[in-house]
Amino acid sequence: MALFGLQDVADDLLHNDAEDDVCEIEPDNVETVGVFCALGTQWRVIAGMAGAVYQGLEYSAIPPVMEMLGVPVARRKGVFEGLRIMERAVLEYKAEESAKTKKG
Repeated sequence: MALFGLQDVADDLLHNDAEDDVCEIEPDNVETVGVFCALGTQWRVIAGMAGAVYQGLEYSAIPPVMEMLGVPVARRKGVFEGLRIMERAVLEYKAEESAKTKKG
């Protein structure tokens, strides 16, 4: 994850002891978060002169990951919808971080 700039985000989530920054996962979302974390190396990223540009998750990796993690077929549509929400949040975050870096 460090290669794609996600290590700082992961470190903040895993090692931040501030009570205000605790991220609780609702039981209904545990499966989706688990799949999202397992897809951590499956981001489409274009590296160029301006830096890394995140395009999104590699969708072809999602079905085999869900299968390997034992997500029941009946729940895969809901998990996929949750993944898209999380993906969009990461893309927005990375765009904001990129804009801050460009400003100085």
